[in-house]
Amino acid sequence: MPRTSKKKSDTVSAATVAEPSASVDLSSLTLDATNGGGGGDETEPTPLTAAAASKPKSKKKKKKPASTVAGPSDPTIDYPALMSAFPITLRTTNAKGRHSVAREPLAAGVTVCLERATTFIVRTPHLQELCHWCMDPLTGEDGKEEKVTSHFACESCGVAVYCSKGCMEEDARDGHALTCGTVGKLKDVAERTDVDVDLLRMVVGLMARRVEDLKEVVVKEGKVDSDKRRTPFKCVGDLVHHRDKNDAAFIKVVTAAAEALHEIMPKDQLVPVPDIVTLACKVNTNAHGLGDSQSRNKDVALGLFPLGALFFNHSCTPNCCFVGQRHGQLAFRTLRPVPKDEELTVSYIDLYAPRDERRLNLLLTKHFWCKCKRCTMPIDKSPDRYLNGLLCSKCRKGVYVIPPSPTPESIMTPPTGDLSTRTYTCDTCGDALTHTAAETIFARADSKYSEGISLIRQRRYPAARMTFARLIQSHDPSASSAAEAGPLLHPRHVLLLNASVPLMNCYVYEGDHNAAVALNRRVLAMVEGAGAFPPNAPEVSDYWFNLGELLMEQAGEHKKAKKMTLQKKCEKEGKQAFRNCWEIRKVAFGEGHAKTAAAEKRM
Repeated sequence: MPRTSKKKSDTVSAATVAEPSASVDLSSLTLDATNGGGGGDETEPTPLTAAAASKPKSKKKKKKPASTVAGPSDPTIDYPALMSAFPITLRTTNAKGRHSVAREPLAAGVTVCLERATTFIVRTPHLQELCHWCMDPLTGEDGKEEKVTSHFACESCGVAVYCSKGCMEEDARDGHALTCGTVGKLKDVAERTDVDVDLLRMVVGLMARRVEDLKEVVVKEGKVDSDKRRTPFKCVGDLVHHRDKNDAAFIKVVTAAAEALHEIMPKDQLVPVPDIVTLACKVNTNAHGLGDSQSRNKDVALGLFPLGALFFNHSCTPNCCFVGQRHGQLAFRTLRPVPKDEELTVSYIDLYAPRDERRLNLLLTKHFWCKCKRCTMPIDKSPDRYLNGLLCSKCRKGVYVIPPSPTPESIMTPPTGDLSTRTYTCDTCGDALTHTAAETIFARADSKYSEGISLIRQRRYPAARMTFARLIQSHDPSASSAAEAGPLLHPRHVLLLNASVPLMNCYVYEGDHNAAVALNRRVLAMVEGAGAFPPNAPEVSDYWFNLGELLMEQAGEHKKAKKMTLQKKCEKEGKQAFRNCWEIRKVAFGEGHAKTAAAEKRM
């Protein structure tokens, strides 16, 4: 069946229409399923040690085999000690590999891990927007760049910029001095070898961190702030690299870039070319984007967080989320109450997506077949059936259920056999729909959606608005034109959400805040009612924040028109939207986070 996915650029914005990205690079990176993926079958847990001991066999019941998952690559690594400050227990099993569980019952909003990246960078498009040490913005509240004096910019490399002299000095002590002579030359290497410059900056940072860790003297307890400690470079050795699964062309250009690094880097920082390529593969597989602190959906920095990558598996029904913090830190926080011994999981992907799309995404990027509860639940009982299903043309209540691919092999190959005889059944009244009819509906909708995205890229926003609006209206069961049109995309179908976000931005671009507010409310009903997101999902908070901004824009328009009653109504509803956002963010991000504060300020 045709698949659609939420484009990274189709983010909610009350200010402008988002431009779709022309290419995909490191901005799509998330935590890696380093241990076989979350949601696998349970096995008897064993403590995380260098060599897992097997348990004696029971005479009455055959035990599952003891774990054969390897311990740390470096015997000096003590992972339990590194994570001892948090209410979690580290375990390892054959099915899950390394993972973490709640050591005690946890409430929603508990930080279960706070990790400072082994290395992190401010992404190239945002070099002049953030301090390269604390990550505070260098822009005012109006979004205009404030003047950054040369006193707070590194004149040697021409790349690093800071918000204060103190931050510049802190970064120099932390290791910038090791990379300063190299980073300014990386743009030329990137252009000559066709390798992402940010990938090279990450690799150079890791090699410098390796040297710094080797020189590091053991510090007495209490002499170094815990939030300033980076995860040691030696932990990077336990991250998977999937080098054998990378495209040959990628390996070729990265090898050329590694050879170029040997010409420009200090000799004491260099490792063999093959090891540099492996480091690049580890970054490509495990690096994580860090969002900005000004309530916008964009990754402005990039970091490598070995502890998070190693001990937090994926689930399509996660009980935790991760959130970027100052100083290149990543926090893992519970989204709901978690019982003792329950595995702590996060999501590596967009959760508002059909099962096949999620599994294919994970298979291609993380190299595992997801077996979490949501992905193994019978499809006719799962919320997934709505995300790619069709509203029944007979009862107008049920959904024609499209069965998911049962195996990794089947999802990678087109369906075979006589598809003309295949039918899909309504889960409510039992009516049947042929595969051919369903395929026609999906193809038409996909075509319209692609047309709208193409118009957005051409900046033809009025035409894009009309295209997306017609697509959504043609599948609205309450519309008279759609009522007799036969099967429709289910109201929670992912393509309707994908079309709604850029349409909302088009409305804002044209100043039609009434239409934007109405559509934002409809989107909220979709994402809150579909069962795709866990409680307190950060993604849902973004829609509430956006609604608050739109309502306040409306209030301003009513004020100018001297419509005081409507102004007060919009202001009241806007403040409530910000409060709803704040309620979610204080759990997902924490009360001290900048995004939580942004919502609280507008309440």
